[in-house]
Amino acid sequence: MKKAKRIIVEIIAFLVSLVIILGVTSYLGYRYMPDRRDYGATWNMFREEKENSIDLMFVGSSMAYCDIIPARIYENTGHTTYVLSAPYMMPDTAYYYIKEALRTQSPSVIMLEATSFFFTINEADYYKVNIGYMPYSLNRLEASLFAAPKSEKLGLLFPLFNYHERWEQYTLKQHIEPRPDATSDIMVGYTYLEKAEPQIERFEREFLCTEEEYRQNLSYLNRIKKLCHEEGIELELFVVPACEYLSSELSEGLKETPGETRLVNFNDHFDEMGFDLETDFFDKRHVNFEGALKFSDYLSLYIEENYELPNNEHDENLWKARVEHINEKIS
Repeated sequence: MKKAKRIIVEIIAFLVSLVIILGVTSYLGYRYMPDRRDYGATWNMFREEKENSIDLMFVGSSMAYCDIIPARIYENTGHTTYVLSAPYMMPDTAYYYIKEALRTQSPSVIMLEATSFFFTINEADYYKVNIGYMPYSLNRLEASLFAAPKSEKLGLLFPLFNYHERWEQYTLKQHIEPRPDATSDIMVGYTYLEKAEPQIERFEREFLCTEEEYRQNLSYLNRIKKLCHEEGIELELFVVPACEYLSSELSEGLKETPGETRLVNFNDHFDEMGFDLETDFFDKRHVNFEGALKFSDYLSLYIEENYELPNNEHDENLWKARVEHINEKIS
């Protein structure tokens, strides 16, 4: 009897020790990760948004966070939006991003940038950032196990593995203070790009994804559709305007997946937005700030014409400050 009790005590002690070790290493990994305030995967700032305050959410790759200015849309429409994105975001990551975001937000509409469905799975290092900055949750665990490549799983499950060399940069005080990026995002997910790179012409983008990769990407689109349907969220696919652009023929193919989903390719409305190839592009795939203003103004009209969004309760002073911040950049 005493031996059985001793074994039980040892098992409990081992489990408690294991939990403590995992907790400490996870916390240190979180502390040592570099601050992230732009270029997507800005989860620490996203979690500072007031719960259930976002009317519409944009999800996608860099083609979303470089092109959409939520403060501009708010100024035009009064609706709160957020760009929840990540660099080279694959559809599998988008699925887990949406699942995680719905823990604290309840948007009526999600607009998903569709270019990523033609991405090839050849940029494993992006998973380190895209999943690595997600909050510690079951969704992050699932993304680490089922979406990330084998080469990144260890660092995602145990973040200290990726960032342990940074420990010398931190004082004891910094270990207990809030992270600098754990604050409300004045840009609401948008990344400001000022440089203008003149473009000579527009042309269709070539994609390297295999048929197998494309089918895998579409499988996650089906999962996203199902999730949105279950949550009573209207899902729309869209394609941002670009000089190296996704053709309407390719984007229309996404409608073949089960479930009705609206899709708009804004490249079909390129001239209506008044883009200037000399001044409005950061590179062939992304607009700069001038281009983002034009697209956000057009997007504002599109949202008002196609959706009747509720005005979720939000921090009006914060959103006014966001509008002022953008207007200061304009002036």
